[in-house]
Amino acid sequence: MNNLPPPDHPSLEGRGAKDLTSVFFSGIGGHGMSVLARLLNDKGVKVSGSDVARTEITKDLEKAGLRVYPQDGSHMGDAGTLVWSSAIKEGNPDLLSAFKRGMTLAHRSDILDLLMREKEGVAVSGTHGKTTTSSLISSILLSLGKDPSWALGAPFKTEGGKEEAAWRNGKGEAFVAEADESDGSFLKYRPKVCVITNSDGDHFEHFGSIENYRRAFLDFIRHSEKCVMSMDDGGNRQLFEMLEEEEKGKVLGYGATEFKNLGLAGFQEDNYGFLEDIRFFPASSSFSSSFSLKLGKEKARVRLRIPGLHNCLNASAAILACKGLGVGIPASARAASLFLGCSRRLEFLGCPGGRKVFTDYAHHPSEIEALLSSLKSSYPPARIGALFQPFNYSRVENFSQGFASSLSLADKIFLLPVYGAREKQEDFPKASPERIKEAALPLGEGEKFELAQNFEEGARRLVSWSREGDVLVTVGAGTVTDANPLILKLLGEKV
Repeated sequence: MNNLPPPDHPSLEGRGAKDLTSVFFSGIGGHGMSVLARLLNDKGVKVSGSDVARTEITKDLEKAGLRVYPQDGSHMGDAGTLVWSSAIKEGNPDLLSAFKRGMTLAHRSDILDLLMREKEGVAVSGTHGKTTTSSLISSILLSLGKDPSWALGAPFKTEGGKEEAAWRNGKGEAFVAEADESDGSFLKYRPKVCVITNSDGDHFEHFGSIENYRRAFLDFIRHSEKCVMSMDDGGNRQLFEMLEEEEKGKVLGYGATEFKNLGLAGFQEDNYGFLEDIRFFPASSSFSSSFSLKLGKEKARVRLRIPGLHNCLNASAAILACKGLGVGIPASARAASLFLGCSRRLEFLGCPGGRKVFTDYAHHPSEIEALLSSLKSSYPPARIGALFQPFNYSRVENFSQGFASSLSLADKIFLLPVYGAREKQEDFPKASPERIKEAALPLGEGEKFELAQNFEEGARRLVSWSREGDVLVTVGAGTVTDANPLILKLLGEKV
């Protein structure tokens, strides 16, 4: 395994999809891997793969004609390239077999880079907001007849409730991609437009420090022709100040902060998309939020069907990214109103027993704060109950106080055991849901937090706590969605 190239090594540089005749994905059942597999397959590449379990994703791949095998290293056939992701563990049998056969080893980011290089790339990165922002860009371009391609973190819905898949091979010039920064592999990309929603700091298990994290984003900007970034975000303002003077002109900023209060040397007001007259509406309204976006001499009213200030900022990023592709702000603003949201991003599941039930992918304190703030603004009289599954032991270790503070916006929180993903509990012995509850005590919020040993216990206690008119939400990037069917069933029995 010592010969495994690092995630940011460009293994397929100079090659195109037409050069890949047969490709094998190890871990093809992962969402990101399955999206890339579908894109290559749609381009005529022979694609197969393996996974440790049969899931709905692998079943869908098989229905589309892609062969999925057990992950034992014995089913690669004539494949010349093995695609891996940072989730693949040392000793993976597919990798060991690929080494013996002399196959080309390509990280999943190599495939995304290859596909983006054939188009005008729009790469969306940031600590959070990537999926919604990249989906909004895709939705805007699609509704304006630009026929884009995309690789996204989730499906999204447009006017009439039509769901668009998380992947698409269009005939237009644009390719929109969610650029995951977690392992540094996003530095391979050379997009026409990059977007940085924020740079709060995350993935310290890879970067080691906030300084290294931000330096990676600095290189990301330098690899792009144009950059769209939030100037409300303190990390992004630091990034801007780190740029050389001649590089600052490529930046289009956006935010709800008055330009004169930014205090950024070298930043021009004509390059600042200012959000003003921001309004939020109750859930009974046809629109959830609205604002005016002004950039230089262009100004447009933006009406969104997704709630929250964070989504006003996401929409601004999307509109300015489309501006970087030559689309006028008024046209993009109109198209943004057709976007109905992404799967698992403040997704409404139903209203059994008079309780509104949502699920959300939030797994960083800032994301949780944005989620709960949006629910409070949409349902101001309601109590909010949350079932939260922390994602990764390192994140609990680094952000326990942040989790306690952001979750305290809810009226009741049930904490599930940590979902470890690629990490082991023994490497982070102090990382536990108890640590989050303990961090809430100095805030005077400790009584809101209770521990649940599993999904069933968490679901039953959340439902038992609730009453008619409440809002309930399951939160986390792991397997917390396993609790959703039981919550809906139990609430239905209360009718």
